[in-house]
This record gives sequence, C-alpha cells and structure tokens, in this order.
Amino acid sequence: MKIETILVPFDFSASAVNAFETGVDLARQNGARLVLFHAFLLNDRVYPYNTFLTAQVIAEAKERAESRLSEWKTKAEEAGVPTESRFSSAEAPDAIIAVAQDVDAD
Repeated sequence: MKIETILVPFDFSASAVNAFETGVDLARQNGARLVLFHAFLLNDRVYPYNTFLTAQVIAEAKERAESRLSEWKTKAEEAGVPTESRFSSAEAPDAIIAVAQDVDAD
C-alpha cells in the first residue's frame, strides 16, 4: 500500500510535535502530502468558573490558533513536504474522523 496522505491532528502539545515530526519523515520517505488539522472549540462559558467569554475573545483565540497552525505548515513545507492545513470549530474526535474521510487519509 502506498501512503499518499498523512493526517496529523495537532493541538500544539509535545505529543503533537512528535506526531508532526513523524508525519513529516513519513511524508518525505513516501512522497506523500501532509494534512495538519486543528479542532478548536470554545464555548462562551468556561466551566467550572461560570465565566463568560466574549465573541471577541473567542475570535482572537481562534485567530492565534490558526496563525500557529500556519507556522507548523510552513515548517513542513520548508522540509520539502507538500502540506495543507485544516481547521474546525467542532469536537475533536468527530472532526478528526470527518477530515480523515474528506482528505482520504491513509
């Protein structure tokens, strides 16, 4: 089986960085493309503090996450790997499955 598309769900953690590095290596070895994916879901209320987040705070947090994901996309491209980044405002488990199907991840 030829690997053509590698999906790397990315939450900016140390584990995600390890997965990214492995994904980049596998993509280079197989001539595959990399799809970086981040699921971002913030409600307007932060539990257990019962604090409300404004639409502006949520929008700024989403913008920062998109910017950070773009930086990782650039790192992969600089390593010679064709890379796409995807972003979702949904629960991570369902969003990862949907993206994997959408990009036909191996």
